[in-house]
Amino acid sequence: MKLRSTLVFPLILLLTGCAAGLRVDQIAAIDSSQKDLVLMTGTRWDTKIRRELAKQGFRVKRFTSVKEIEVSNSNVKETFNLADARYGLTVIPGRPVDWCVGGRAIKFSDFSLEVTDLKTNDLVMIVEQGGWTDTCLGLYGDLFPDLAKALRANWK
Repeated sequence: MKLRSTLVFPLILLLTGCAAGLRVDQIAAIDSSQKDLVLMTGTRWDTKIRRELAKQGFRVKRFTSVKEIEVSNSNVKETFNLADARYGLTVIPGRPVDWCVGGRAIKFSDFSLEVTDLKTNDLVMIVEQGGWTDTCLGLYGDLFPDLAKALRANWK
């Protein structure tokens, strides 16, 4: 019995320790009717994040812009790209703290999603949590579903 408890405690510590809990910082109001997002960064986690956001009702655009606009006023000529969504999502993976032996999962100390209003260029929300990116030792990694659910719950 003592041998089993000696093995169980380190296993629990390995699977649960070193990851930040969910934190949401709502910095400014969001137009909750606008659920189009553009991924502003390119990470290896984009597909998983895009999938989980779609499950929560967000439309994630692949490109920041598909239109170029030219405006001329007197002697000034400006060209800019027209944003395809109101909000941009910056993905910031934190520090990896563990790797799953025999699996693809990585455990992050924290993983952040920053929402920026593309109309004003202001930061409006940060959602952050640590955890596993995929299944490890029979336990499902809930990092990306949890981040997407928290984003939806605070989209107001």
